[in-house]
Amino acid sequence: MKAIPRLLAVWVLLLVAVAALRLLTASHGEMEYLDAIGRTFKAPPYDHVATATALAMLLLGAWLSGRVFKLLHLPRITGYLAFGILIGPSLISVISENTPPLLSMAQIDHLRIFSSLAIALIGMTAGGEIKIDLLRRGLGRVLTITLVEMAFVFVSVLSLLYLGGRHVDFLADLSSRHLLVVSVVVAVISMTNSPAVLVAMLGETRARGPMAETALAVTVCKDLLVVVLFTVASGVGYGMLRAEGGTALNASLFAELAWHLLGSIGVGAALGAVVSTFIDRLGRNTPLFVLGTTLGIVLVSESLHLEPLLVALTAGFMLSNIWPGKSESLFHSIENLSLPVYCVFFAIAGAKIDLNAVLLLWPVALAIVVVRVASIWSGTTLACRITDVPSPARHWLWTALIPQAGVSIALATSVSTLYSEFVWGPYLTSLLLASIALFESFGPILLRFGFIKAGETRG
Repeated sequence: MKAIPRLLAVWVLLLVAVAALRLLTASHGEMEYLDAIGRTFKAPPYDHVATATALAMLLLGAWLSGRVFKLLHLPRITGYLAFGILIGPSLISVISENTPPLLSMAQIDHLRIFSSLAIALIGMTAGGEIKIDLLRRGLGRVLTITLVEMAFVFVSVLSLLYLGGRHVDFLADLSSRHLLVVSVVVAVISMTNSPAVLVAMLGETRARGPMAETALAVTVCKDLLVVVLFTVASGVGYGMLRAEGGTALNASLFAELAWHLLGSIGVGAALGAVVSTFIDRLGRNTPLFVLGTTLGIVLVSESLHLEPLLVALTAGFMLSNIWPGKSESLFHSIENLSLPVYCVFFAIAGAKIDLNAVLLLWPVALAIVVVRVASIWSGTTLACRITDVPSPARHWLWTALIPQAGVSIALATSVSTLYSEFVWGPYLTSLLLASIALFESFGPILLRFGFIKAGETRG
């Protein structure tokens, strides 16, 4: 505990140094300076300085916050998120509208490539943790838990909004059709949980056992199913609202869905095969190769409209199960790269939390949180009893399905684009982000507690 004041002092000095550097660059951007050998040069553009200092600030500041939270016996991920909230645009706008944030939305957009790289690394890690032997032994168990838990969440959240939506300001005057579409969209997104948080917590706690293995397999299955359900639900819902009595069940929708899923799996499998041919020749260059591979996954996925998480997950699964001996050094390098990646990824996720939306819509967001937690607990507990999951994992598996983060935010952002022409569209996005923000905040803490109670932590 004596280290906390020193860490906080370094943390404050970091923020002061970043603010001073930006003020100096902004006020003296056109001045000429002399370098060490007497040559004159001008200061770089302010946007470049701001983005570069933002990256450095996220790396060091989030790491320091994680250290402080660990000393307080809280998850380091929560520290990363808290740092992002502190320096992000949302908190400062609540306090003072005229004060610029240390991390603006423009800088967050410039740094989105790092979030994409993090998603790819997380996907490869998750894929590497899933073993064919585990699926052979427990595929029926995993599918049962996944489907039962998703059904409980979907029905509960859908019923909450459809039956109680008339008491929410922006839903009160909607027709039954509009209210149904809104309820279905929120219910589908409520079924997601965060592979990023789960993988990060597995690394932090070094959890191993029935709960950790089952949680990871269920999370992967849920990701696949939710992508399908969201694509169909959003497409059908939009079609229902655009045309009286119409639906969006057409060939183009299913073709897009098939390419999004099957194409991602195919590209990921091909990538795994290609990577396996180079592993033996890498030596000390493995970390650079990992970064190049993840960057390639991001760029290829964006250009071909694939799901980067699914591409990376498939590649990691192939490498871990078909070439386990050769790929060991590759996964070791991914583990070594995870700390700075998680610092930037979760700090940016925290900076994206819209506190204004939380303050405006907290009653209904809190209701969604309570219903979702209750339905996850009841659905998972029932499914664990049906499938005879060993104790104590059966009592705490539900905590692994609570956190939400990157995937949920991405789907909420898609909602804002798809339904932007409707008056309730922005409010719906704000509601989704408000509830996700609450799960981001306490989800990692609850997950760590669950691993401890299940007796699976190693650190």
